Amino acid sequence: MWKTWRDYNVMNAERFEGDYDFVVVHDPQPAGILRLLRENGRSNGGTRWIWRCHIDSTDAQPEAWEYITPYLEHYDAAIFTLEQFVNKDIRNSEIWVAPPAIDPLSPRTRPFPGRPWMKCCVAST
Repeated sequence: MWKTWRDYNVMNAERFEGDYDFVVVHDPQPAGILRLLRENGRSNGGTRWIWRCHIDSTDAQPEAWEYITPYLEHYDAAIFTLEQFVNKDIRNSEIWVAPPAIDPLSPRTRPFPGRPWMKCCVAST
């Protein structure tokens, strides 16, 4: 499993181009990209890197955290959805909590009757 994880992170690092003010990497799957870029001398020192974890990590496999933690330590900050999702082993310089921005109870997120969105999708193809 970890060979596949690393192979995809190597592939992402090889394809990463450009200089940015900041980069946000979402979730554990691509989290290895920054360390791999730095190992190859390809990370811009002026770029701030943020790792955003959207998933519930309260019951994560300890061996998974143990494996990815050295990759996460390269990030300038980490953002979690809830305080209880922050793993005690995460030692980034900044740790933030940012709850989901979509209110599931808002009238804007209610189901549409029928398929009115289909016209829009068909018209754009």
